[in-house]
Amino acid sequence: MARLRWVPTEDDRLLTVGALGCHPAPGAAVTSISVYYRSVLTRTVTSALLAASVTLLGTGVAANADEIRQFRGEGYSSMGLAYDWAYGQALGRAREAGFTDCDVIDSYVSPGGYEAWVLLECDR
Repeated sequence: MARLRWVPTEDDRLLTVGALGCHPAPGAAVTSISVYYRSVLTRTVTSALLAASVTLLGTGVAANADEIRQFRGEGYSSMGLAYDWAYGQALGRAREAGFTDCDVIDSYVSPGGYEAWVLLECDR
């Protein structure tokens, strides 16, 4: 009895390769379908490793992120020192909450300096 062996034709190879999502280079000889399976497997493994590393790095960055909060202070003074009182109040609230590094992000001083408010953004 004769042994039958399937030998893929050029059309079969291109159809299989196209279904897998990879195409041979123009003019390149298609020698084996297993080459394309390895190519797909390599890309799949590489993509999985890349996704895993991005996930791990992303969670590491999120875990190390500083906590940021805003604190508002208001001040009134008949001697024009309202801004100082407002800044002191906002800074005191930040210190009580355990925040150390603060920057003024917004403030208002009325004409004459009798009323003021200060908005601090602080992180730990």
